[in-house]
Amino acid sequence: FVVPPDTNTGPPAPDENTLRAVSIHLAKELAPLGVEVVVAAPRYHRIRAIASVVIDPAFDTTETIRRLLSELNSYLHPLTGGDNGEGWPFGGTLRYSILVRRLLARTRGLLAISTLNFVVDGVRDLGCADIQPSANALFWPEVHDVIVLESEDAS
Repeated sequence: FVVPPDTNTGPPAPDENTLRAVSIHLAKELAPLGVEVVVAAPRYHRIRAIASVVIDPAFDTTETIRRLLSELNSYLHPLTGGDNGEGWPFGGTLRYSILVRRLLARTRGLLAISTLNFVVDGVRDLGCADIQPSANALFWPEVHDVIVLESEDAS
């Protein structure tokens, strides 16, 4: 699967010329004689988070939400996201508990995440479950929704 650099125009998808060039290069340089090399663009699962959060009153709400959204997008990005920041493996599972801990640890001003649900390819997933994409797919973050709760609403 060929994933080109991100051009900030949607999920990175190779064009036909890129696929052809990669196929020719792999067949010439790396494939054993008689092995046919097949390359393809990856499939992307569009993912959107819907979160209810509690923000420390001592912090600017708008800035905290901006940091939270940035952290979500960074983590879900196919090329620079994942647990180690080096991109997602094809078919890599989004671990719910790891993401929640990460968001709480890396988002200054965020006190709690009351709910965190995902919409994957238009289907809302309720609950605190891991998300398993197709075997040869990656995630692509969409626009997330954040609802700010008062601290007494979170209990």
